[in-house]
Amino acid sequence: MIKNTCCFFGHRDINETEELKSKLVEIIENLIVNKRVDTFFFGSKSRFNSLCHETVTKIKEKYPHIKRVYVRAEYPYISERYKNYLLDSYEDTYYP
Repeated sequence: MIKNTCCFFGHRDINETEELKSKLVEIIENLIVNKRVDTFFFGSKSRFNSLCHETVTKIKEKYPHIKRVYVRAEYPYISERYKNYLLDSYEDTYYP
């Protein structure tokens, strides 16, 4: 079975509307159902990334097989304590 990945990296400030939130849900569900996306990568330090993470986390209740991965822009090596902290909100973390 082919699996696909989606990456969210966006602006620090966004105009957060109900229309945007609704469209995100629609797009993410379409990716899961029709494009077989099962892994979502997230950046940090922006409201857009946070909104996408919140949305995917909510959708994960309906599609528990999907994975959230935190992409570390810094720190190729992290402590076990920090990794465990990240794994409270993500299924994995990655440094490119």
